[in-house]
Amino acid sequence: MATHVYIVLAITIMYFPTILRCQNTVTSEVGANTCISLPKSNNTGTFYIKRSSESLCVFLNGETFPKPSAWSRPFSCKESISTLSVCFSNTMATDADMFSSVVNDKMEYNVTLTVQYPPTVSLQGTQRTIEGETFSFTCLYNPGYPALTTVYWKKENSSNKYTGQTLRLPDVRRTYSGEYVCVAENTYSSGNKGSTNSTMILDVQYPPVVSPIDDVKPEVHTSVNVPCIVTPGNPNTTYVYWTKSGYSGVRGTGKTLVLSYISKTDSGTYSCIAENNYYSGGKGNDSQSFTIDVLYGPTLGSSKTLTVNEGQRATLSVSITSNPPSLVSWHRGDNLLMSQESVNGTASYTIARAQCNDTGTYLVTASNGIQSYRSTTVYLYVNCSPRLTTAGTSVTFYVGNNRYLQEIILIQSYPRPNFTLVLPNGAPNRNIITNIYTISSNQFRLTLTRSSLKPEDYGRYILDISNNYGSRTVSVSIIPQSKPYPPVQVLVHCGHGEGSVTWQSSYFGYEQQYSIVQFSTDNANFVNGTHVTTENIKQKIYQTRVYNFQDGTHYFLRVLTINTHGFSTSSVKNCSIGAQKDELSNSSTVVVGSVLGTLLLFAFGAVVFFSFKYFTSAKKVEERTMLYCNLRKTIKSTDNHLYEQYTSEIQEGVSDKGTLDAKSKTKKSEKDTKCKKSEDNDTRYTASPVPLKALKPPQKVKKEKLYENTEELALRVFGSVTTTKEDGKDKPQVLPKPKKSGP
Repeated sequence: MATHVYIVLAITIMYFPTILRCQNTVTSEVGANTCISLPKSNNTGTFYIKRSSESLCVFLNGETFPKPSAWSRPFSCKESISTLSVCFSNTMATDADMFSSVVNDKMEYNVTLTVQYPPTVSLQGTQRTIEGETFSFTCLYNPGYPALTTVYWKKENSSNKYTGQTLRLPDVRRTYSGEYVCVAENTYSSGNKGSTNSTMILDVQYPPVVSPIDDVKPEVHTSVNVPCIVTPGNPNTTYVYWTKSGYSGVRGTGKTLVLSYISKTDSGTYSCIAENNYYSGGKGNDSQSFTIDVLYGPTLGSSKTLTVNEGQRATLSVSITSNPPSLVSWHRGDNLLMSQESVNGTASYTIARAQCNDTGTYLVTASNGIQSYRSTTVYLYVNCSPRLTTAGTSVTFYVGNNRYLQEIILIQSYPRPNFTLVLPNGAPNRNIITNIYTISSNQFRLTLTRSSLKPEDYGRYILDISNNYGSRTVSVSIIPQSKPYPPVQVLVHCGHGEGSVTWQSSYFGYEQQYSIVQFSTDNANFVNGTHVTTENIKQKIYQTRVYNFQDGTHYFLRVLTINTHGFSTSSVKNCSIGAQKDELSNSSTVVVGSVLGTLLLFAFGAVVFFSFKYFTSAKKVEERTMLYCNLRKTIKSTDNHLYEQYTSEIQEGVSDKGTLDAKSKTKKSEKDTKCKKSEDNDTRYTASPVPLKALKPPQKVKKEKLYENTEELALRVFGSVTTTKEDGKDKPQVLPKPKKSGP
């Protein structure tokens, strides 16, 4: 059996280390963000990223140290597990170079950066050409990287695009002037385009333009200025001169042809010529022709003045010469009075019977197709007596709530009138301020002014106006259209459960007004406490009563007066209602002394007590009878606006419906019989012509019979009213016309 022996040998091969190098290329483009990444080896030590021979980044023990001074642009360094990177933005063509990684001063990897960039276009500048010629211009450029380049032209603010390196424009127009852009483009490997452009300014030169000139037909012996309107060309420096057909030489220079003291020989054909000079030495020019035709227009005589009396015949005339004959028109203001054709001599206008309002200025115009609207004026004055411009013999003025009179009366007269304003009885006016002002030769404005009118200022006045040719009497009425004046002389008296109010009406004529008494316990919130009183008699005294007053209360009362233009209130009066005290019989404590003494004392007291009650009751009955009689007399003596009060006795027999029961009627009849005799003998108390409306007793009056506030009053009297809040109070404002109904 064979035996195998194995010998194991370990062989160690010694060799020098080899640096593995990796070359690569990175392509970027101008303006892009670029990062160059290099593999990180497993070697230990200090790592570097270099551009050419300059170290940009140092990586040591996990920390990164960029060297900003190594490159003249901003950059950043980054380290990851497997790569080392240097990054920068807005890449430029000059950034192209080789980047490498170095470990312990030994290069391991390198990358070459290639930057793609657009072509460049040479500066184009300004190019000139002349209108009507053909323009051609070539764009010069240097290729970029990649070198393949596309070139085209485009005009600013236009959609036109011209392909090719050469711009060609045949038959150039002045509108072709402007900026043209040459664009050169290449395409990067990323698909993006690199583009560069340059602007060329095209200056198209052209002649000035002369606007058409109208033919001129001037009058003989006048001056003529004919303007030549020229639109400058390019260049805009323009030379303007004038020529005449059949005449050698220049008749004038400048934009206006001036012919002084023109004559018939100046007629003919003229031309205005405008020129400018091109950059090439040539000239641009334009011209317009027109004719001057010298003719004779109308000539009118000087102004004339005519004065006649009212009713006389007035003939106005003016001399007119013209060739050919003229069309003549007579005007007064904007009104055409008459037209006359083919007038060459005298034109006239006749008024058969002149009136006061014919005074004024008359305008005469003449036209003959050569010269239009030559004019002169003729003045006519008609002597006349004063009168109102509006006709009639009366005027009426209405004065509102401000009680301020400022009115105007228009008067027609020639010459200027005198005037006086008096009262109907001939007494002079001392309140109304009057002045007269001149509007025109026969028109005058008389003003009447007065502030804070008083009642006595209203009424009818007599205005006398006169001049040398007559006089006129005018009735002037000043009528109020304003809220009433406040009531005056207000007197208030308060008794148990009621108050009596007396006042003098502020009514002074014209529009009927209505009053009502209001009361308040705080002098702030007033309510209406009576029915409405109609006032239509001047300065009449009225009286009414307010019921349902509470004992022990202080009241404030006022009178409110209303018409269709507003309301006013009187001054506030106040009164107090005293408290009623019940007399209670206190039982006397009797000390029993003896039975007989007590009985005698009680009997004596009973006799005295019943005697006192008998006489007291009889006296009260007599007093009540007298009060009742006086009340009937007072009611009969007052007007129909007073309201009958109810005594406690009358109230006792009033049913829920407001009528007296049989017992009360009997008592009332007995009292009436007792009073009748004294009333028949007393002539001061006569029956009121308008019977008073019977009232229900105060405690039975339904709430709606009294007015809670001024709005309800106005609604009842006028139909509707609007109010506003003022100082916490409701105030009526606009009151419509009252209904035709009594209080």
